[in-house]
Amino acid sequence: MILSSLCRYYEILADDSSITIPRVGYSSAKVSFALVLSASGELINILDLRNKAEKGNKLLPVQIIVPEQRVRSGTKIMPYFMCDNNKYMLGVDKKESADRLINLFNSFMNFHVKLLDNVPGIAARAVINFLKEWDPKNAKEHPVLQKYYDDIAAGATMVFKLEGERGYIHELTEIKKCWEDYIASENTGFISQCLVTGRNSVIAQVHPKIKGVEKAQSAGASIVSFNFDAVESYGK
Repeated sequence: MILSSLCRYYEILADDSSITIPRVGYSSAKVSFALVLSASGELINILDLRNKAEKGNKLLPVQIIVPEQRVRSGTKIMPYFMCDNNKYMLGVDKKESADRLINLFNSFMNFHVKLLDNVPGIAARAVINFLKEWDPKNAKEHPVLQKYYDDIAAGATMVFKLEGERGYIHELTEIKKCWEDYIASENTGFISQCLVTGRNSVIAQVHPKIKGVEKAQSAGASIVSFNFDAVESYGK
């Protein structure tokens, strides 16, 4: 009852145009910068999206709805779509090893080339061209990146923006369709009774953490979870 009621409440909020809430397949992320690309895929500008804190001079990232960012654990490499941190998107970081950064960036590049290769429009091709041409080893010397390099290399989440467009690339219709087709293709696996709907369907192996839960960590919390045999339901 509680889970189905929470699901229904989410659906009510999602239908309210005055409230910004991520729909299924999307999540909210704290984003600091936007990488502005030309139609040919050249990095031509970096937009600082951060806002000044109410107290002090600290700059805080803004909340943006982005393609769903699943839980990353340990050293597992798992790139996010169209919005990720400095290590994956640019291959730069103040603490990570050069070899590790190359691996992270390459995983991000390969993931996007695979998903965007058949997507129509200038934006998809701009992202592909940028990633194929970008060299993490020379990032620090890039004239556009130099102004914000220290802030980005210290840790920052970013999105892509196409020159001349008002929104971000991940908000474009053809890019959203690409992402939604991808997550739909992943919707295969173990069939059982859903705890929310009561219908037999594919059961999710991992759910994203929910942010804003009272007395939980700011990174998010799992409302229902288990990780030891004694609480597994029917061995599933």
